[in-house]
Amino acid sequence: MNTQVFQPERCRFPDDAWGDRFKENERSPTPHLPQDWRTLLTLPDPPWQRTASECRYLVGLKSPLRRDRRAEIERQGRGYDIEATSTVQAVVGSVEAPDRPGAKKAVNALFDNMLAPIYHFKRRFKRGRPGMCCSEPLEPMFPHGDRDHPAHPAYPSGHSTQAHALAFLRQAVPAVD
Repeated sequence: MNTQVFQPERCRFPDDAWGDRFKENERSPTPHLPQDWRTLLTLPDPPWQRTASECRYLVGLKSPLRRDRRAEIERQGRGYDIEATSTVQAVVGSVEAPDRPGAKKAVNALFDNMLAPIYHFKRRFKRGRPGMCCSEPLEPMFPHGDRDHPAHPAYPSGHSTQAHALAFLRQAVPAVD
C-alpha cells in the first residue's frame, strides 16, 4: 500500500464535475427559511486532518467479495429513495396516513427547505469523494456517467443531514398530529 494514503491536492471537488441537477438543488426554493439563512447557518470545516485515516479505513474495507456482492450493493444504492422513505416512516410513522396530516406537513416542510442549504455548503467546502482524495484506488459505487453517480462534493452529507433533521423534528415535535 502507498504510504501517502491521502492526497490533499486532489481532494477539492472541481466545479466542472457538478451534475446539472445538483446545481439546480443549490438554487432550490426555501419557502420556510428566512431570506438571510446563508448568514444564519454555520457548519464546521470538514475534518481534513482525519482524511488520511479515513482513506486507510476505506482501503481496508475493500473486500475481495465485492465483485460477488455487486448486484446487492447496486440494488441498495439505486433504491435509496425507497430505503429513505422506509426510514422516515419508521421514525415518524406513515406520513401518508389520512389521520396524520400534521406529520406529513412537517416532513414535507422539512424536505422543502433542505436542498439549498445542503448544496450551498457542498459548494463552499468542495470536499472531494474518497476516490479523489485517497491515493489507493477506491472506485465509486456508480461510475462517472451513471445516472446515480454522485456528481457533487461529499461534505456535508445530504443523507446525514436528512437523518439528523428528521431526528430533530421527532424530538422537537413528538406529536405533530
